[in-house]
Amino acid sequence: MMEIIFQLYFFSCSNGQTVNSEDYFSGEVAYLKSVDSHWDEELDKNFIQTKTFSKSELASLFNETLNNMTITAYTDSGYVKSVIVNDKTYTGREIRELLSLASSCFSIELNQDGYVFTTYGSGHGVGMSQYGAQGMALEGYNYQDILKHYYQNIEIKSIDL
Repeated sequence: MMEIIFQLYFFSCSNGQTVNSEDYFSGEVAYLKSVDSHWDEELDKNFIQTKTFSKSELASLFNETLNNMTITAYTDSGYVKSVIVNDKTYTGREIRELLSLASSCFSIELNQDGYVFTTYGSGHGVGMSQYGAQGMALEGYNYQDILKHYYQNIEIKSIDL
C-alpha cells in the first residue's frame, strides 16, 4: 500500500494573498502556491497590528547595537523576504519569530519612540487562510471549492478503508 503524506498548512489571516511554501518554509510544495485571499482584511478585526521596540530593546534581541534596519526584498505576494540589520541579512520569517510579530508581512518605521513594526494579517501565510475560508463560505462556496482554491491542483476523492 502506498502512503501519501500531505502538508496541509493553514493559518489565521493573510495580507490579502497567501505565500508560496518556498517563500516561508524550506522547499517547494506544488499545491502550496500563492493565491488571492481578499476576504481576510474585511473579516479580521486585527488585520493591522503595530508593535514598537526601543533601540535598546532591539539591541538586546539582536545582541548588538542597532545602527540600521532596512527591508531589502519582498516575496511576490508582498511578505518580507529579507531585512538587513547592521551588516547581517535576516529572512522575514526570522524577524517575525525573533520579534514575535503577527506576520512576516510588515513595514518598519523609525520614529522618536523607536522602531515601529506594522503587520498585515496573522500567521505564516502558507496554505489556507481561516478568515479567507470563512469569507468564501459566506459567499456560498462549499468545502471542496475552498480546499481547491487554497491547495492548488488537488483532487478530492473518497477512499474506502
